[in-house]
Amino acid sequence: MTDPLSTEQKMEFPFTDADFNRLSTLITKRTGIELPEHKKALVYGRLARRLRALSLKDFSSYIKALEENVKRGDEEELVTAIQAVTTNVTSFFRESHHFDMLKEQLPIFLQKYGEVRIWTCACSTGEEPWSLAMVVAEFKKNNPDARISITASDLDKDAIAKAEKGVYPLRPEDVAAHPLLKKYLKAGEAARLPGEVYHTVDSSLRTLVSYQQQNLIEDWKLPHKMHIVFCRNVIIYFGKQTKITLFQKVAAHMPVGGLLFIGHSESMLGISDAFKLLGRTAYERV
Repeated sequence: MTDPLSTEQKMEFPFTDADFNRLSTLITKRTGIELPEHKKALVYGRLARRLRALSLKDFSSYIKALEENVKRGDEEELVTAIQAVTTNVTSFFRESHHFDMLKEQLPIFLQKYGEVRIWTCACSTGEEPWSLAMVVAEFKKNNPDARISITASDLDKDAIAKAEKGVYPLRPEDVAAHPLLKKYLKAGEAARLPGEVYHTVDSSLRTLVSYQQQNLIEDWKLPHKMHIVFCRNVIIYFGKQTKITLFQKVAAHMPVGGLLFIGHSESMLGISDAFKLLGRTAYERV
């Protein structure tokens, strides 16, 4: 297969394999995310706009500037690059069977632990933690004294800002996808695309979720063990050793009997023996 970036006449900015490897190394070291060779065209497309904005003539100059900035302790542009090349794809109640299982397990966990601490460790723009909050809010209607908290974190500070704002452009069919969405999302003014309307999460949910920036390959800012962990659709970007190290840390931050959810295209096979499969991409800490 011909590399779509193999000929310079197709490129506004020269981007060699050596440039790609240097950039990949920077991103992997900072985030654990690995960029295989077939992602080269995607990376070029996502970062070419940064070169234009910075008036640079080639990727070599851009990467050199990144490396020099990191040496000085300035990671602002590196984080911008990471945000550009990673894709935040999410939706409310994605893989809905996990939320059904959560609803079933909440009374069991409250009886077992006295409280329930939930962590969504790659929360993106917030659809996952707000979905969790809707389930918890419904549960607390009949169990007002239940102590349930949700901690949501992500590497991307811009994604966290959007999550905290809690405003989403949605079509009628998006809202109709789950019965709790119409209940806990308040429609406002028309959005940018035809048929979309801005919806804001109900104020009653905001006390249930706390947001923080967190890099999964660095030390975690978790004061307590988490009873339920949502680590979904993030390890697909990691190499095997990074996955092994990550779930060693996850296991250490969970009690025996805790519940772990991963993405539908992910697997714990050969990664950790600290978790036992319970159902579809749901695991118990053993």
